[in-house]
Amino acid sequence: MSEKDEQAIAAFMDNQFERTVEYTDSKGDKKTRKITLQDPGFDIASQAIDALNVGEDTGDAGRLFDLIMHNVLVNPHMDYESLNADVPDDIKKKTVTKKNRSGKDVHINMVWPGYRTALQIVFMSTRPSGASNMNGTMTKLNREVFRTDKNEVLKMNFWDATGDGSGLGMIAMQEATKFLAEITDRNGDQSVLGKAFQFLMESLQQVKL
Repeated sequence: MSEKDEQAIAAFMDNQFERTVEYTDSKGDKKTRKITLQDPGFDIASQAIDALNVGEDTGDAGRLFDLIMHNVLVNPHMDYESLNADVPDDIKKKTVTKKNRSGKDVHINMVWPGYRTALQIVFMSTRPSGASNMNGTMTKLNREVFRTDKNEVLKMNFWDATGDGSGLGMIAMQEATKFLAEITDRNGDQSVLGKAFQFLMESLQQVKL
């Protein structure tokens, strides 16, 4: 091995950083995971930060975490394909029954939309400026997560005063967020990505990693 190769390996190893991630699993037990991260360099880091606001006060969390998984997170290996393949079929659907404004029992049926969409919904419920994104979030939930009892996509008027979901809009959004988080963080994956994002932000600053 040449001296140049040895220097390259040493530089690579010097760019490996271990972190501990704390999370609560699907059974409610507190767990920890050891992860390894690397400084991706300014080019990738700045692309990831740009994904937080792609224009018109909207962000692309899907691209942000895709960049993080491929350029920041060394161990464990993650990508959308493997994360989705790891979700058991028996937790991809959930139904919660709530009483609407008229006292009628209404089913809030939810289906798993995949990791990329789930992360987009969870992390972009507030706009980059800090403004509310309630309507945009509900629109996406209706299209990607909520379903009728006939497994059809919900329309916004379902939540109106004359719809079965009257008075349940906010409750449904909370239930959907809980449903998505139960899957994305059941093994600490969302917490791992959050820690990797925090590390990414630190890599752009004049701080010791």
